[in-house]
Amino acid sequence: QDVTHDLLSVHLADTGDLGSVELTYAFQHNHRQEFEQVREYIEGPQYEFTLRTHSLDALFEHPDARLGTATLDGGVGLQGLFQENIYSGLTLIPNYRGLSGGVFGFEQLAWYRVHLEMGARYDHLDRTAFIDRLGYQRHERRDTLSEDDCALDEDGDARCPTSYDAGTLSLGALIHLVPDTLDLKVDLSSASRFPNVDELYLIGSAPSFPVYALGNPNLGVETSWSGSATVGLRRPWLTAEASGFGSVIDDYIYFSPDRNPDGSLHYDVTIRGTWPTYEYQPVDAVVYGVDGGFELAPEGLVGLDVVGALVRAQLPGSGQQLVGTPADRLRLTAKLRPGPTGPLDQTELCVSTQLVAMQSRTDLAADFAPPPAGHALLGAAFHTELKLKGRDLRIGLEGRNLLDTAYREYTSLLRYYADQPGRDLRLRVGVDL
Repeated sequence: QDVTHDLLSVHLADTGDLGSVELTYAFQHNHRQEFEQVREYIEGPQYEFTLRTHSLDALFEHPDARLGTATLDGGVGLQGLFQENIYSGLTLIPNYRGLSGGVFGFEQLAWYRVHLEMGARYDHLDRTAFIDRLGYQRHERRDTLSEDDCALDEDGDARCPTSYDAGTLSLGALIHLVPDTLDLKVDLSSASRFPNVDELYLIGSAPSFPVYALGNPNLGVETSWSGSATVGLRRPWLTAEASGFGSVIDDYIYFSPDRNPDGSLHYDVTIRGTWPTYEYQPVDAVVYGVDGGFELAPEGLVGLDVVGALVRAQLPGSGQQLVGTPADRLRLTAKLRPGPTGPLDQTELCVSTQLVAMQSRTDLAADFAPPPAGHALLGAAFHTELKLKGRDLRIGLEGRNLLDTAYREYTSLLRYYADQPGRDLRLRVGVDL
């Protein structure tokens, strides 16, 4: 791959008696080229993406107000986004233009031991995809697009407009059960998202997308109904946090192996080879799990950091686990902080182990290959600040998979073909000018 990313942003802010106002304009230009192994006389990339994005954000926050013993603060905002994507190469995704806008508001009511927060948002998106004749015919053969959905020109190219609306509502509470020691956070929310262009129209494969993928132009807005609770503990010798969460998702956009009418897995055979086929489809899903961790002696000479996560994603009723659900994992990190030594300050030496279990809850008949075995990866890192005259030089050396362990990641589509990258060493140097 050959990737460039350019960003230009302008930020304006002003504060007065009536409140504060912030305006931000940003332009992003992303250019990505992907190359396959081809004959020597073929030049240039096989896939080329150019994405231009203009965004405008406006935020107004009113002055804090006193309501009895509580403080009220909040504001309203607007967001606008225009995107234009130009694609060339082997059949994959169409060109498109999209214009979206959103309006939101939020308020927080804070007492000494209780904080209540509410937010709401509405978004609208108009998007037009420009599909060439061959791409449109592929969708037409699959009965996913017709002339009722798109306008055709005399060459058979299609112009396919879509429009979506989405709303989000969130209610949250932070309760200091024991001030400066024990906190409880609770969140209830409903959120929606629009389908992406690849989820709608993608047909084909690419080096960074090594399956034959089929988009679904009939996808609608995905909506989740979620709740979470988090308990946090802070002591001089221990910090800890544990969270439980759950979501019911309507029309979840599920990317999963495609099946033939008889239930067998489907493969697409092209002049470039045989590919396992994935498709996007809307399903109702239930996602829940726990995550959290603790750190012993966060400021001590020697410390220990433990972080873990478990996720379950199922089809309601059948209880069938969704393909692609992350496996259970745990990360252990031992830390040594020797303190200032000569010109060195904030020195930290870390040794870590990443433990990932085998994903044993999926239906083996629903995937093209069994889940890879669990693995354990050894890592280490060294960070320090070098005190120079008028400057602080930050130095970091990080190593991942130091034992060069061969493993495959269940959530990566590359697991069908190859191991994950091996030993990785990175040196970082930073200075404030």
